[in-house]
Amino acid sequence: MDVSREITKRIADGWFHKLKWSLSAWNDSQQVAIRDMRAFLLVARDEIFALNDLDQRRVKHEQWTYSLNQALMGKSHSDAAAAIAETANRFEVPRSFFHEALTAIESNLFRERLVNNNDLLRLAYRQTGTFMLSAAKIADLYEPLHRDYFLCLGIGVGVLDVIMDWQHWEKTNWLPIPLDWVKEVSGAEAALRQGDWRKPLKISSRVRRTLLPSLVRRMATLGIETLTQAKPTSAVQDSRWYADFAQWTEQSLDQLHDVFSSPEKLLG
Repeated sequence: MDVSREITKRIADGWFHKLKWSLSAWNDSQQVAIRDMRAFLLVARDEIFALNDLDQRRVKHEQWTYSLNQALMGKSHSDAAAAIAETANRFEVPRSFFHEALTAIESNLFRERLVNNNDLLRLAYRQTGTFMLSAAKIADLYEPLHRDYFLCLGIGVGVLDVIMDWQHWEKTNWLPIPLDWVKEVSGAEAALRQGDWRKPLKISSRVRRTLLPSLVRRMATLGIETLTQAKPTSAVQDSRWYADFAQWTEQSLDQLHDVFSSPEKLLG
């Protein structure tokens, strides 16, 4: 368990550092909890995609689902799942959040086609929106009155997270781009659509040069629009965590604006 917690902390801290987020308002036990919640998807995804064979990845995904369910019932099946389940049970984090995160991995694993904005926002929710709702639960701010704020914050940051994960998507031969965004571009839809999910995704140099920067800009715009709808309630503003939430929002907006200005830096 101690080794698993160290791995969890390292992976979560890497994510917080990447986003330039502070955790100054959280006490020690809350910091452990929020790292557990953030690391869950990242740890599971890293284990699944560390395998090269697609069938092995599918089996590993099933093993993670099983281990999580067992751990949440108090039946330790793996140290990583047990550590995360301990936090989930302590703070009464809804189990559905973890299953949504595993669904995000499943979408990636089976290269699900995203059709429109809503599909991309749903992926952002599963990856990061559920984490933000978990943070609200840990901060005891999970009441329905505050939920829209945390949803908009989580989904907006989730879009940024999708963008910053670009190298991961390409390595897994899948790009989370809604097909509706490229319908009017000759040849682009065919380049991004995969009839057989087992075949590697092939992006031509022309599509990479002419299309991907504009698509990443559109993602950044969607993230900015979503974040600007995150309106904190007075109770959230008066809470001791609000300074961190406000800092998270500001840093995320800054990075989304940077992506919009220079998408080429991200794409390499």
